[in-house]
Amino acid sequence: MIASLESRPVFVLSQRGPLAFGADTSGTLSACPAGGGLASAFGTLSKKRPFRWIAAAVSPQDRLAAHSPRSWQTGLTQVSLVDLPPAVSRLHYARFSNPLLWLLQHDLPDRLIAPRSPGEIEQAWEGGYRPANEAMAHHLVQMARGEDRPVVLVQDYHLYLAPALIRRALPDALIAHFVHIPWPDPQAWALLPPHIVEEILGGLAQAALIGFQTAGDADRFLATCREYPGSMCRRTFGEWEALVRHYPIAVDAVELRASAGSAETARLRRSVRRNEAELIVGRVDRLDPSKNVPRGFEAFGLMLARNPSLRGRVRFVAHLVPSRSEIPEYDAERTDAFAAADRVNRAFGSGEWRPIEIHYEENRALALAIMSESDVCLVNSVADGMNLVAKEMAVLNSRDGALVLSRRAGAWDELGPWALGVNPMDVPATALALERALSMLPEERRHRADGLRRAVEASSLDHWLDQQLADLYSAGRGAPGWSVGRQRGSRPAA
Repeated sequence: MIASLESRPVFVLSQRGPLAFGADTSGTLSACPAGGGLASAFGTLSKKRPFRWIAAAVSPQDRLAAHSPRSWQTGLTQVSLVDLPPAVSRLHYARFSNPLLWLLQHDLPDRLIAPRSPGEIEQAWEGGYRPANEAMAHHLVQMARGEDRPVVLVQDYHLYLAPALIRRALPDALIAHFVHIPWPDPQAWALLPPHIVEEILGGLAQAALIGFQTAGDADRFLATCREYPGSMCRRTFGEWEALVRHYPIAVDAVELRASAGSAETARLRRSVRRNEAELIVGRVDRLDPSKNVPRGFEAFGLMLARNPSLRGRVRFVAHLVPSRSEIPEYDAERTDAFAAADRVNRAFGSGEWRPIEIHYEENRALALAIMSESDVCLVNSVADGMNLVAKEMAVLNSRDGALVLSRRAGAWDELGPWALGVNPMDVPATALALERALSMLPEERRHRADGLRRAVEASSLDHWLDQQLADLYSAGRGAPGWSVGRQRGSRPAA
């Protein structure tokens, strides 16, 4: 951490925290590292940095932990949970944030079942999103009050209003907001009433630093601000200069390799590959609509239809992590994914050979094993803020594995020169990319795998965070006045 901020307390505010809680039959609580991209990335940092992390209590065990007299810690980080009222939590997390914001920001509004009508959207906003943001911000303010210019790192789409709420109570705080998921074109926001979009943008605008995964996301955010100018001029408390910049999130290569070296991962690696002659197409994903799992299975089936010689020689091993299955849109995606795999297995399976093997579970060791052993890794997301699987595979793979990567994943900006790019909606083109990846000559495989590894290891999680902290400190020293701009020569917003 940069010297000018070393003495300042750093608060992290997010929907999910770094710990997942469980309870035994006696009710005794225990904690283990939480899954998910944000929790995984910041969780790694929390082991060596003294954060004060505030997160929502999501599960019943989380709620017990929130009211426990015991203090919770991971590494050097103190963890505090906010138990939102059940109705607020449901409307915030399972109606407005997911599926509404998630599908809107991943360019999948056609998959939205509810809320769709203006009345349903207003109900989820007024009864869930706004009060949840208020409660989370209030909890942080109570912890940070009295600190000298505390550093506040707000995370992701669940908490777009938090920067303005914190700024009102702590006007001297150094606030950054990082958006981990894609920011869509301005037209996508027409799904929401204009006043909601303006309040979202106005909430973000009270951060001194607004961070995104890619330059394209930052540009689309600035374009959205220009489309909704009312959001940028509603000042009820002070004026700030906001920096809008992009910081591609990294992975911790050292910790990844250490985890992959465990005895359990080694055992699972042996089970993934049944013999050395077998070829493996692997994928590791949460099972949600943005990951495009059914089209990936369809592309694999089309490849087998076009290339009978591959039947019996190649398997698709998919580790699909259950995700928000209580939300109808996500449950429909699960049904579609399993149906797509079943069609391929019925069409091409024979004897003991099943073309597609699905592991539907939360199992980090298995995910590491699949990424290590795959001859080809498929990432065909409809849209992704980054996609850490693509980066983790580049670090872990031991077979010079090829990466078939959606050009709409944020990781494409860094890994594109060494990956095989696909339009995620084009099933025939994805099938051709899989075929090419499986037939690639060893020299090309090695060249591409080395390039992927170098690109990923050129950055680190520490660098990712320290870059934001340095820019936040610089922004916090800025002169009064309002401007929105971006690094690397981009022009300020009009």
